[in-house]
Amino acid sequence: MTCKKCNSENLLKAAYCHNCGNPFTEQEREDARKKSLVGVLETADKAKEKADKISDILSMKFITDNIFVRLALIVLPFVFTMLLSSGGRDMRIVDSDEYKAYYNTTTQEYFVDTDYGTVNLVLYVPKDTSFVKTVFTTSNSTSHTGNYDISTGISIPARSGGYYTLTAMTADGTELQSIVVYTV
Repeated sequence: MTCKKCNSENLLKAAYCHNCGNPFTEQEREDARKKSLVGVLETADKAKEKADKISDILSMKFITDNIFVRLALIVLPFVFTMLLSSGGRDMRIVDSDEYKAYYNTTTQEYFVDTDYGTVNLVLYVPKDTSFVKTVFTTSNSTSHTGNYDISTGISIPARSGGYYTLTAMTADGTELQSIVVYTV
C-alpha cells in the first residue's frame, strides 16, 4: 500500500508507514487490500459463487441433485406407463411363435399370418373379461363358433373368405370390446 504522505510502498498489513510513521486508517488498508492480487482474487471468487448460484437456479440443480427427486424421475415414468398403458383396458392380439399378428390402424383390423390350420391366439383382454365370444362372418352368413374362457385360451381355425369377430364378455353377458381378425 502506498503512503499518501511520502509515497513510499508499505506492506498490506502495516498500521504505520515504515518511512515517515504516518498511521494508516482502516479504510485505507481495506482499499489497498481490494486493489491487491489477494483482493482481486477474493472479488473474483465472490463473483464466481454468485454465478454458480444463478447457474444452479437456472439448471434447477438444487432440485435434481436431491436423491428423492432422482428416484422419482426414474420410477414415475414406469408407474405412468403401467397405469396409462393399454394392457388392462384394450383388447389386442399378442405375437406368438405360432403366428405373426399385424394391426391395420386405418381399418382397425388384425391380420394373423400362420402356417398352421388352427391358430391358438394369445390376447390381452379388458379387466372384467370372463370369456371371449367368437363369430365367423362371410359375405353371406354369420356363424357363432364358440365361447372361450380366458383361462383356457382361444383356438380358431385358419379360414379365408371371411373374418372373425372376437368379443370380450363379462360373466353376465355384457360386451366389453370387440376386435376383427382375418386369418391368412
